[in-house]
Amino acid sequence: MRSKSIKGKSTAEIETALVQSMSDGFKPSLAIVFCSKSLDINTLRALPDSKIIKIFGANTNGEFRDEETEKGTADILLLDMKKEYFQLYFEEYPSKNYPEVATHYDI
Repeated sequence: MRSKSIKGKSTAEIETALVQSMSDGFKPSLAIVFCSKSLDINTLRALPDSKIIKIFGANTNGEFRDEETEKGTADILLLDMKKEYFQLYFEEYPSKNYPEVATHYDI
């Protein structure tokens, strides 16, 4: 498994970094995203190569990569992990019943 970190302050910067990270044949299957609320995470999901990359992310009050923190950016860890090695689930918790909802998945 290989990994690369990218970041950007705009969707255009992130797209450029994504294209550059893949220029050597790197094909990420998973992106772990820490995204400022000033950037729309939905626009990141609309990037051209994002259809083959599963995105796990969160909005944060300060993004971090390595030992640096910033605000107003998206910091993304790209992984070329085999798709059978991970699963992503999305579920609402309207009643804050986290344990009950989590047990619905047979992992």
